[in-house]
Amino acid sequence: MQLYVYPVENPNLLDSLHASVGLSSMADYLELLTKTTGIDAKYNPEISIEQLNTMRNEDRN
Repeated sequence: MQLYVYPVENPNLLDSLHASVGLSSMADYLELLTKTTGIDAKYNPEISIEQLNTMRNEDRN
């Protein structure tokens, strides 16, 4: 099983937006998420929501 983080509109700003409200970077978040859930957390800023949904459906089969 894998856990996928949904794509965001502007991934280049994600870490700076996180930092501006006191949150960790996406890399740190994924590491923590993987450690605490035991599920491999994935984030790919290059893919669309449609591509992500296809990947999730393929994982379920």
